[in-house]
Amino acid sequence: MPANLRTTGPDTTPVSDERTCEPLVPGQLTREALANVENIHKSFLQAAAAELSELLQARVAMNFREAAQSLLSEALDHRESFGHVLALDLSPLPGCGFLIFPRALLFRVLDILLATPENTFDDAERSVTAIELYILREFFEAFARSLRSTWEPFYAVAFNQISMSPDESDERAPEWGSGLALILRATIDLADVSADIRLIVPAFLARLAQLKSTAAIGHEVEPVRVGILNCLGDAALRMDAVLDGASIRIRDLLDLAPGRILTVGSAEGSSFDCLLNGRRRFSGQLISVSGRCGMQIGTPADGEGSQFMRGSATDR
Repeated sequence: MPANLRTTGPDTTPVSDERTCEPLVPGQLTREALANVENIHKSFLQAAAAELSELLQARVAMNFREAAQSLLSEALDHRESFGHVLALDLSPLPGCGFLIFPRALLFRVLDILLATPENTFDDAERSVTAIELYILREFFEAFARSLRSTWEPFYAVAFNQISMSPDESDERAPEWGSGLALILRATIDLADVSADIRLIVPAFLARLAQLKSTAAIGHEVEPVRVGILNCLGDAALRMDAVLDGASIRIRDLLDLAPGRILTVGSAEGSSFDCLLNGRRRFSGQLISVSGRCGMQIGTPADGEGSQFMRGSATDR
């Protein structure tokens, strides 16, 4: 997204701003969106633990560990080292979600389901067979069912299991996309096994959940079709930052030529207006981020922020 800087308006006095800022990497989720999806995931873990305790007739505890953002292709690197990667249909959204289980956990669950003594063999290098995966289908469905019920108030997606062989998984990998993914890690304690499980979902799902959560606490959010949001997600807008606080004499303006350096005198704390496709949408201040100049978005300009989606529709 190209950003152009130009100066305008009268001199202003820089205002110090000690608020912490969050550098926004293109495509990454904001802190608020991350916190929202972490709360959803914690609710899912509680629901799944209850389902599994009833299914396995054993105490199951699940605790959230951390959330990370990564490209989907990187998050699924070295799939052969995982015990099992369960692909989940995210209809009506495109793409898939993934649940990753370690081998130790799967073999312990098999022992419980088959009422066999705890496996004394070292299964660290053995793959789970197709028959064993069939036996584990109810175990997997407990996770999928808990995901559906937990996410439904925020954004209802199918979370249906997609059965795929390892070869088919490699063939379908390009269909999963290469966009940004959210990796939610948790620890599951079952019998004498403590293991790390991961849920991987497209970051776009977290954005949709954030929109619904924002609307639920009283903010006005226009209802938008999923297809439109999905198509517009990667669209680029021209972004102009218009700085206030610089002036120039007419004689100096007439002397401007290629190669001349124009000192604008805009220091940290100077205000600016943010134009999207030539229309004033936000205002903010210049800040310093790791030794570089950054722009911290403050408030919607002239109260237009809440009307952004409506204004965009009007522009079209």
